[in-house]
Amino acid sequence: MNSSITMQAFHAIENENILLEKYATPDAVLDYLLDDSHFKTLSDLLRETMIEAGVCPPETTPESCADILYNRLVAQDTACGRQEQRTQITVRRWFTGKARSIRYREDVVEICFALGLTAPAAITLMNKCGFNGLSARSAEDATWLYCLLTGRPLATAEAILRAYHSSASLENEIHASPAAYTNPHSGETTLFLEKSLMEKTVLMSEDQFLRSFLMPNKECFIGYATTAVKEYYLLKNHLYIVVFLDAVGKEAHLVAERNRNPASGISQEDIPFSLALRSALRKCKPSSTLSGANALLKEDMSNAKEALLLVREIGATRQETDAQKEISVFLSDIMKAEGFLKYTVDSIRARSGRLRRYRESALRDTVMKSFPNDKTFAHFETDPAGISQGMTLRKVVILMYYIAYAYEFSEYLTDYNYVSQFFGEMGFGEFMEGLNAVLDRCRLPKLYPANQFDWLILRSIREFEIADMDDAEDPVEFFNQVLRDSF
Repeated sequence: MNSSITMQAFHAIENENILLEKYATPDAVLDYLLDDSHFKTLSDLLRETMIEAGVCPPETTPESCADILYNRLVAQDTACGRQEQRTQITVRRWFTGKARSIRYREDVVEICFALGLTAPAAITLMNKCGFNGLSARSAEDATWLYCLLTGRPLATAEAILRAYHSSASLENEIHASPAAYTNPHSGETTLFLEKSLMEKTVLMSEDQFLRSFLMPNKECFIGYATTAVKEYYLLKNHLYIVVFLDAVGKEAHLVAERNRNPASGISQEDIPFSLALRSALRKCKPSSTLSGANALLKEDMSNAKEALLLVREIGATRQETDAQKEISVFLSDIMKAEGFLKYTVDSIRARSGRLRRYRESALRDTVMKSFPNDKTFAHFETDPAGISQGMTLRKVVILMYYIAYAYEFSEYLTDYNYVSQFFGEMGFGEFMEGLNAVLDRCRLPKLYPANQFDWLILRSIREFEIADMDDAEDPVEFFNQVLRDSF
């Protein structure tokens, strides 16, 4: 039953006849998203996981599953020496439908151990609950993964971590261990640690794991993959430039008229992007990565598009993270994150001009849960480990990829000779393949059609292939309309 839910969710998007007959309008799509029977519920997911793990037979009711899981969690708490009393009501809510998601990642980890899941099954459950899998860049995650791989209980993982966090006295003894990676912040570190975990640690005792893996690689445990940071900046910068190129293009005739006739009445408010671009470029120092674009832009801004294209070219050739961060600062100077969100996803802008309260949406527990806000970008850029394990970063990456793709897809439909330098060929299948590749490089769960947010993104991309987009001014209008209707 549940596997068919995923297939049906995908067919509702992929099959053009079904899509046009049932889900052609934003209203119909919103109704689809609000119907839980179209998606895998938390109760379905947990029950399916328990059955597949052999914890209970297929005929077990959700109520019985709740009791079984609760008893296993209580027994696990006792083995871990925990004093606080676990409340049964929380577990029951997971199976009654009153809770549509599990709030904390650590709770899912505890469930994985309590059910005795294998490492692949645990990562699958974490992903389907909306959380990242287990990262070799985190001492906690690495320890959990080691114990899952070797069939050890959560109590063992906690004992290892206690020893690790109080093991400063061991550092001199193992400082020169050959197991340590020599460049803890290179793009290959995560792969090195993952390979070591999967191939070597399964043969280690608990003490060997502590001394030969955790302690020597202490500097590597930064909580996130540096590749994910680089991918984030590459994607963010491309998105901003694509949107700004579109905006500056729409202002071009106004800039030209203002230059021809200063008394035309065209004010600064009429050409905000062009003026913001000029202001941001003026701040670039001669040593800046973008000094060439600053030198290129004319005072009258008549070649604003060419200056932005040069910024894009610089970004394509200077892909090291430091250069991308510098470009990101420049682009954010043109428009801050809140303004950018309100400009591209205008459905989340309230009448007051501020961002809406996402809890006011009918999709608050699904599409709008952990939806990016004005602080999301700053949080990741200042502390990548802070949001890298939850749902927010994944939604940021998917949303940025979708908006950039939509803007270029719209251009592609009006010019069949158009080739995206960033995405290559354009289409629904190409979108899924490309976005999944980015998510994989970021160590994030791939697209899952039985998830409401993912489904809406995929459905919005399909709009380019089934609708007449020639007159559409907003490439993300379909997505925006669904969200607008939800408030």
